[in-house]
Amino acid sequence: MRGGDTSARSRTPGALLALALALALVLCAGCASSPAGAPSAAPTMQQTEQDEAARLRADQQKLAQLLHELNTSLPPGSAQQLGQSQPRWEALARDECGWQRELSGGGSMAPLVYLTCLDQRVRNRIDWLKLFLCEGYGSTGECAASKRY
Repeated sequence: MRGGDTSARSRTPGALLALALALALVLCAGCASSPAGAPSAAPTMQQTEQDEAARLRADQQKLAQLLHELNTSLPPGSAQQLGQSQPRWEALARDECGWQRELSGGGSMAPLVYLTCLDQRVRNRIDWLKLFLCEGYGSTGECAASKRY
């Protein structure tokens, strides 16, 4: 070393190796794969399915609340028609999502395909029906009541 710096020469090879390893670990903390059996940060298929089932239940509750609100705010004849058509819509959504599930080949993804499809149908139903809470039954766009959903 030039300039009279003798500190690098006085370090032992073991100390230099330890320093190099420490530096490598700091620079590449995320490079190493997790050890066998260590929990993964990625959600498992089972957890993803449970999360989707919880989302579906929450959206179904939201749809039930919306239907109740519409039942009290629509003219009686319209509310009755909606009440009669809702079970038919539910059956159609289940049938369509069952068909989509079968297209997945019935493998491990099938339940998630079904849940995701059904949740999307419920959300679409909410987005459509919520406008009927507004003036002109949605012909003027969203309103404060519809924005709750």
